[in-house]
Amino acid sequence: MKVRQFIPAILFGIGVLFFASCDLGGDNPPITQNDYSKGVFVVNEGPFGGTGTITWYNPDNGEAVQDVFGIENGGTLGQFAISLAFHNGKGYICVTSVNLLVVVDQTTFRFLDTIGGLIQPRFFQAIDDDYAYVSQWGKDGIDGSVAKIDLKTNQIVKVIPTGKGPEKMFLKD
Repeated sequence: MKVRQFIPAILFGIGVLFFASCDLGGDNPPITQNDYSKGVFVVNEGPFGGTGTITWYNPDNGEAVQDVFGIENGGTLGQFAISLAFHNGKGYICVTSVNLLVVVDQTTFRFLDTIGGLIQPRFFQAIDDDYAYVSQWGKDGIDGSVAKIDLKTNQIVKVIPTGKGPEKMFLKD
């Protein structure tokens, strides 16, 4: 007898869950964007066991595209996307878990190349058309360094020891 008293409440709860989980769409169709040259990029580091993503936001119309890299390339960046910087029409994404600098086209966000040989890369700083520096934590965060990258060959040409946890760099004239 007591179980029958709870049946209406249970059915009501199931109904609320059913309708609350439905996305009726309508006003928000999927965004398809192939020109990311203007807007704001947000680097989403990603959770442990997950993957980092990049969000693109258009402040003119309020639209946002989640996981631009995944949409444009059909793959993932890897865990812990740390930073994104642009130089000469290319985007450089530091991804620590895979020890790579992922290079994309700045306008389309399509994959161009990877720069390997890094150890927990953190931030990218171009110094001219030919070279850039990438801070890297090293294996344990204590043996950090800055790698000098040849932007024509996408190869490391020099490693400068810095000690513990190098981060952002800036270019001073």
